[in-house]
Parts: sequence; C-alpha cells; structure tokens
Amino acid sequence: MKVNQRTTFINEKEVQYTHIETGSPVVCFMFSGAGYTYEKPLFYYSTMTMLQNQYDVVHIHYSYGQDVIKFPLEDITKIIVNDVNHIITEVFKNQRYQETVF
Repeated sequence: MKVNQRTTFINEKEVQYTHIETGSPVVCFMFSGAGYTYEKPLFYYSTMTMLQNQYDVVHIHYSYGQDVIKFPLEDITKIIVNDVNHIITEVFKNQRYQETVF
C-alpha cells in the first residue's frame, strides 16, 4: 500500500488530497464536510473498510474561507464541484480504474 499526499492548484488555489493506493481496479473518493475530518469515526471506519476490501481511497482536503462562504449556495456548490472534478480528473489521469465509488 502506498499513501501519497498530493497538492494540486485550481485557479491559483492550492487543494490537497491523499491518495491511498492498494493496486485495486476500484477507487473510492471521499468528501469531508465542514468540521468533520477524515479522522472522525464515520470516515475513519469507512476508509478502513474500503482498504480491507482492497479499494484505493482518495481523501480530498478542501477548505474555503469566509470570502467563499458568503457567496450564495449555488455559487459555493459550483466552486466545490469544480475543485472535486479537477482532482478526480487528475487521479484518473495517473491511474486507470474499472469502478468508482463516491
């Protein structure tokens, strides 16, 4: 198993993600919420279950400041979707997967 901490730049903003590779043809992308990190029970045990089942796992570590939070919900959603899509594309560029789990 390889654990890679990666950083990508999206519109001059730095976004980090962790790609845990087991050599699996299946990848699971996980998305944390505000104040609920990957070390919390829901994500911790979900990650361990995916790894026990030999899935690769990607944790996206996005965060947004007050300058973004004050936007309307529709605009915030577009920003988050853009960031997530960028990382998904980057992961698929470096690895071919047969199945994807969100």
